[in-house]
Amino acid sequence: MQQTRFRIKDIWKKFLEYHFPGDPGGYDRGIAPETRNDGLEGRDPEKCVFMKRYFVFAVIVALILGNTFPIASVTALSSDCSDVEFIFARGSGEHLGDVSYSAWHDNIIAQVQGLDLKYDFYELGSQSYGGYQYPATAVSGGVGEFFTLLGAFISSGDSFKFGASVEQGVGELKTYLIQSSRACPTTKYVLGGYSQGAMIMSGTLPRLDASKIIYVTTFGDPKLYLPEGAPSPTMFRSPDACRGVNISPYRKYVPDCHAYEGVLGSYRPYQTVSYSGKIGTWCNKKDIMCSSGLNISNHTEYISDNLYEDAAKTIRNKLIVALLLTPAEKEQLDKFHDLVFLFDTTGSMASTLNRYREEAKSLAEQVYDEGGRVALYEYRDLQDGYEPVQACDFSCTESELNQQLDNITVSGGGDNAESLLSGALTAMNGLNWREGATKSLVVLTDAPFHSPDIDGVTIQQVANRSLEIDPVNIYIIGPSKYHAEYDQLTSLTNGGTFNSSSEIQLSSEKIFNRPVAKLSLLEYSGYVGEKFTYDASASYGFGEDELTYDWDLDGDGVFEIIDGSAQISTTYTTTFDGYIQVRVSDELGSSTMSAKVTVSSVSRQQLPQITNLQSTLLNEQTAKITFTSNVEHALLSLNGLPTGTVVINNGQGEITLDDLASAVEVTLIPY
Repeated sequence: MQQTRFRIKDIWKKFLEYHFPGDPGGYDRGIAPETRNDGLEGRDPEKCVFMKRYFVFAVIVALILGNTFPIASVTALSSDCSDVEFIFARGSGEHLGDVSYSAWHDNIIAQVQGLDLKYDFYELGSQSYGGYQYPATAVSGGVGEFFTLLGAFISSGDSFKFGASVEQGVGELKTYLIQSSRACPTTKYVLGGYSQGAMIMSGTLPRLDASKIIYVTTFGDPKLYLPEGAPSPTMFRSPDACRGVNISPYRKYVPDCHAYEGVLGSYRPYQTVSYSGKIGTWCNKKDIMCSSGLNISNHTEYISDNLYEDAAKTIRNKLIVALLLTPAEKEQLDKFHDLVFLFDTTGSMASTLNRYREEAKSLAEQVYDEGGRVALYEYRDLQDGYEPVQACDFSCTESELNQQLDNITVSGGGDNAESLLSGALTAMNGLNWREGATKSLVVLTDAPFHSPDIDGVTIQQVANRSLEIDPVNIYIIGPSKYHAEYDQLTSLTNGGTFNSSSEIQLSSEKIFNRPVAKLSLLEYSGYVGEKFTYDASASYGFGEDELTYDWDLDGDGVFEIIDGSAQISTTYTTTFDGYIQVRVSDELGSSTMSAKVTVSSVSRQQLPQITNLQSTLLNEQTAKITFTSNVEHALLSLNGLPTGTVVINNGQGEITLDDLASAVEVTLIPY
């Protein structure tokens, strides 16, 4: 029989770790190592005597009964411990294993496959820990749920039935982490939560050991805080976020630059110093729970908008860095790609089709290996009565794509030019592009193209659509004699041309290994005279040279700033409604990222406003409020509680308040 030996000093240390789990190291209490003797310095003397007597008694009992000390099991369990555990808290009214947890779980698994990691998952509410078990109390569906929602609004989510649900989740999370850390001291954790579950995660962080946490993701957090979205004290100034100023480091995907705090208030600060670089938040478009918008359906679209997938890619990168995996794996940080092939399938392509197929398969294999997506379209000439065809969208697997490539047949094509512009616009409009991915459209052809196309599509229309998507860089592989005709399209979309007879392999290297351009925001807005800040410092490359940054500040394809800095600021002297783009380059190539910019004049007539506000008391319990406005809707709050929206017809708004028992503070916010 194998024997296990314990030193009394080691058992004493483990004993203190077990009974004082909140202390760093279990018994530190902030005492310098050189002055520490038995781990109890600085404590209450009577408690010290009690703890030592209790310890001696427990050891004697254990020796007499032949039992092991409870803490001795920690080492025994460590061999079965995971490197990382993923913990998720679902949203209000969701069941265990519901769609949000499944999306979190499945996307993370897809990203960590191939990494040398041992991992596990836990969903809050699965079991009871310390007497706590998260119920994810519902806030819709019936009268009872309505009152739960009302209680949440009144108490900022802290009291009544909703607050009790959150409290259960907080207690379960804290207890689970304490017990899990005792059993597996080396395990690290990644946390995630949606809606009510996001509140649990963001609200509990200050009470957790940050050194155990690799990353935290929140989706639709009703207590989100983004100080850069705070309303300006003057109507003639836009929030900092709209101009790219003072962006919170945890702002991963929040398209609404007016997002300031959640519908239930905010946790301030949202990110403490100990969690620097460890939090990312996703707030969808006009999600009523976390943005300035009032769209309820946006709160349920985190899955369909691929935001769990986006978060999973961020988590993968954090795992690679935090757990020090191989250098080869570290090189793949954020290297994901959306690529669409646009095949010319007219009859003249018969002689080059097989070479193009193999080139497409080779490039697609690299994209799939790095977590990217590939689509396939075919085009010919609209004059032949042949419309562009989608053979594969971005959901295609590699085997499905290869099968579709093998099925390509060629036919038709009377004149020399083909309908490339129509095919490119059809492909860009027909696909669900991912935010943050590098985007490429690769045309494989042996002919020039109609410009404008038969249906009227112009090069500028294709270039504008490319910029709108953020952008899509267009590359054309074709005969060198037509390159001059391709150049305008490829230069406007920051793509390139390659010779079909000698540069096919080169095209794969240039397209795939180019750097990745990133901007801090997808949209900017403000007023004439305000400073806008554009930040591309999150961009990265795969070569040895330092990145260079070129800036096109009006979206015309001409880069006014060459070899500038990663962050620039500019002030607009006139109104502007268009796009800016940054081009990031190294010795392996370049890529671009664009963003929508709206610069308005400061004319008061153009700003959302409410005027001529009047209140008339009709009787002791009824009042009528009238006003004028230059917008179509206003958000109504009574005593600070959002109540609903007021529709404004032809500039006139009217509200009637009944059953008034006392004075009511009415707030109207135009939008």
